[in-house]
Amino acid sequence: MRAQPSNNQDSGLQELLSNLVHHSDSTQGDSTTLVVGFAGPMPRHDATDYGKTTLTLLSKEKKVLFNRVLNNYNCNCLGYNRAHRAYVLDSFGESVIVPAIDAFFYIPEQKPQLLQSKFNSQYVAYTTMPGPDLHFVAFVGKCVSDRADATPHLYVLDTMRDRVVTLGAPPAPPPCGKDEWGWGRGAIGELEPSVCKFTSPNSLRVTYGSDTYRHRAKQRTTRMWNFPSP
Repeated sequence: MRAQPSNNQDSGLQELLSNLVHHSDSTQGDSTTLVVGFAGPMPRHDATDYGKTTLTLLSKEKKVLFNRVLNNYNCNCLGYNRAHRAYVLDSFGESVIVPAIDAFFYIPEQKPQLLQSKFNSQYVAYTTMPGPDLHFVAFVGKCVSDRADATPHLYVLDTMRDRVVTLGAPPAPPPCGKDEWGWGRGAIGELEPSVCKFTSPNSLRVTYGSDTYRHRAKQRTTRMWNFPSP
């Protein structure tokens, strides 16, 4: 007779299963569909295993046009850049001890392949704000290749030219109720539309105020950036 697992074994198995994540999402292009699947542990600090991402590009007839498995990447498809005919993806990881976006990728629809952005190995992002057509992706992060300046900045990634441009000081992160608050100190998450928003595909509006970890300031200063068209 096979021995029955003890209660300790049961609880250990339940804990292991509860820490595993499986999800799959699809994004529609002009003539293809990109399916992004992920399997791995729950994201956590000081992890050695960030899971596995599977990227599968399907034709309208469901024929596999491209398939790639990325170990230790947790990828998310931000959407499809129709003008460039390419899917735009980011990958969630860790920078030192802080959760961060550490990579961007492109998958062209016409000649499917995985293209790495120049962002990779040079920058990390604590939050991203994609534009409506994905020509531009604004982000708050830092340049890790510049060891002399570890200050977080507001940047924009031009996905069609694959170029990062520094815009200036970032807005404060969302209030969290904890005094251990600030970009690069654990703050991560989406900025509110009242703080950072693309008002058009080529225009970014950002507001600043005397924000604290408890609340946003009511009195705010607005800055606008207009980016070049394709």
